[in-house]
Amino acid sequence: MRCFVGTSGWAYDWNEGGDLKWYVTNSRLNAIELNMSFYRFPFPSQVNSWA
Repeated sequence: MRCFVGTSGWAYDWNEGGDLKWYVTNSRLNAIELNMSFYRFPFPSQVNSWA
């Protein structure tokens, strides 16, 4: 299994002026951030909508 690790967010000092649109367009990441499970476990319908 391959595991991709990165930062939990996109608003940092090194990214001054970059907004979410910039991040999505330029990051070229093949992953999504799933820190929502820290707050509560997601419903199956939510997980299915990520696919």
